[in-house]
Amino acid sequence: MKRVLLGVLVLCTLGLNTQAQCDPNPLYVDSLFGVWPDTATNFPPAVVNELYNTQLDLKVPSNASQVPGAGLPPLPIDSASVDDVMGLPAGLSYQCASQTDGYCTFLGGALGCAVLTGTPTEIGVFDLVIQVTAYLNLVGSVVEGPLDFEGYRVAVAEDGTTSIQTVESFKPKVSQNSPNPFQFRTEVNFTLMNAHEVEFIVMDLLGQEVYSETIEAVRGENTIEFEPEGLESGIYMYALRSPYGTVTRRMVYDRP
Repeated sequence: MKRVLLGVLVLCTLGLNTQAQCDPNPLYVDSLFGVWPDTATNFPPAVVNELYNTQLDLKVPSNASQVPGAGLPPLPIDSASVDDVMGLPAGLSYQCASQTDGYCTFLGGALGCAVLTGTPTEIGVFDLVIQVTAYLNLVGSVVEGPLDFEGYRVAVAEDGTTSIQTVESFKPKVSQNSPNPFQFRTEVNFTLMNAHEVEFIVMDLLGQEVYSETIEAVRGENTIEFEPEGLESGIYMYALRSPYGTVTRRMVYDRP
């Protein structure tokens, strides 16, 4: 499953017409599916204000049955598109060599490539949430399978791997909101290694910001109380952004 998640990740591009300048590695052409490097290796570290560029190769599964745990029916995969990647640090973007006229789309069973490129302008360890749609063939019609994936990150350090380790240790430790689902209010607890300003952001599944609050947090444990106003019932993403990284979680609002 982890290999599939990273495969989804590298399909993304933030520019509507941007194409990645890359050639798929023929070493992987006979693989059933996968992404290289995998999540055990993950992305090489980036350094703030320095140009960053790395290639990823991917093989999209030809059938949804090859994606264990995804909850999709066992149908042929026509293609897959990435609708959004939330949590990217400023200055970095994905560029993918789309294989159709569609936005950031790869064909089922095909080997492709993408690049992560740009000049990051903020230090931190950035968790990513990837929103994907798989297009499955069903007797001449197309079935859409929306998927959200979490657990990937991009680390940006001040001057190398030692700084990345320091950044990781200072990254906020954020709990799942409670209660969840909730009707009237919910709490988010987080812990900091030192006192500094953080930003609490709530977004809908399209990535549109619906609430934000700046907090002067203290060292140790902190609590945010969130009471939605004017929001419809549904799934929302909340993020805690600090100078040392951004942590994103999901919450469910059940409007009374």
